[in-house]
Amino acid sequence: MSAIMTISTQNGLTYRVTKKIYPILFLLLSLHYLSQQKDNYRIYYELNYKSSVINPNLNKELFVLDYNTKTKESIFYNQSYVYNDSINTNLKELMANVSIDINTDIYKKMYLKDIIYHDNKSKQSTFSIYTSVDGDNFQYQTEAPQVWKIYNSSYQINNYECRKATTYFGGRKWIAYFTESIPFNVGPYKFSELPGLIVKIFDTENNFEFNIAGIKKIQDFNPLKLSKYINISEKSFYKVYYNFLLDPSKKLREGIFIAPDGSKFVMRGNSFTKNDFDEKNSEVYKNILLNDNCIEITSQKCILEKVEIKKLIKD
Repeated sequence: MSAIMTISTQNGLTYRVTKKIYPILFLLLSLHYLSQQKDNYRIYYELNYKSSVINPNLNKELFVLDYNTKTKESIFYNQSYVYNDSINTNLKELMANVSIDINTDIYKKMYLKDIIYHDNKSKQSTFSIYTSVDGDNFQYQTEAPQVWKIYNSSYQINNYECRKATTYFGGRKWIAYFTESIPFNVGPYKFSELPGLIVKIFDTENNFEFNIAGIKKIQDFNPLKLSKYINISEKSFYKVYYNFLLDPSKKLREGIFIAPDGSKFVMRGNSFTKNDFDEKNSEVYKNILLNDNCIEITSQKCILEKVEIKKLIKD
């Protein structure tokens, strides 16, 4: 069955395009749509990934990349963070390529929970990471340098005219396809600085694959409330995370229950038992082991998890 995409322009015209039958027309109308817009865009990416090194099963998650063409700011986050977004009413019609089921209650199942922000005031390879550890929210800066090799050949990827590029990042080799017809030098996760929007990117071992699923104009650049995050150094963050791995039930012993979405609940009269603490530790370690296929193998967080969790379980 052919996929249908509806494109509405500022002058009130509406196009319904059969992407399978009319790929060239789809591309031309997409370019016309973008040419009528300015400043803020929301780009959707579907991630297909293997969360476990041992388990070959593929999982899916939907991500959002907000981009301001004027300030060059971008912010990448899981779709489940978006609330009261009017796009949810026609999400499947807009994203004709997407095959994921939308579920706003998937936080506890999310593989990539970090919010990744980049602005043109920082170095090109510097990103701000917004993340949480046991209910506490932190923001730190990290470097993600990428050296791209760009090829001249032309490829048709998801109905976009693309060029190929490769890079080594996070201990993996990545292959990207980008389109210069949409001159946004951004892409999913920390991938950026190509002369066009990244349409598709995957590692050569087929563990992770991002595919563009839709693009639209938005009113506001950043729908997330990031003021609640504590600014610390990257080194300090990993110290906090290391201490959490050593004692995941610390908050529980203090009478504080942390919900899957990070919400804190102070319990009256701490009635938790040693079994509750042991169960909490086991749950944290089990979840990490079930999601041990890190997107960045060489990251400090991945190294801590692989080394310390195995050591703690062995002890």
